[in-house]
Amino acid sequence: MDKNKLVKIVSVATGLVVIVCIIYFIVNGDWFDAVGLSAIFFGFWVMPAFLKNTNNKKMKKLILLLLFIP
Repeated sequence: MDKNKLVKIVSVATGLVVIVCIIYFIVNGDWFDAVGLSAIFFGFWVMPAFLKNTNNKKMKKLILLLLFIP
């Protein structure tokens, strides 16, 4: 099996597990964990693809700054 194909399979599987966990937390009313896990999901799966397509360095710095403000 090709390395890229394996990475895609693992990424899709972990993404689905995280989404199922978020849904589970929402159904059980555990909003704090649901929001936290959603933020982690957004940071690890969505933002890298968004930053990859962004060519403006100032925009990248601003987005990263906004993500890591405590």
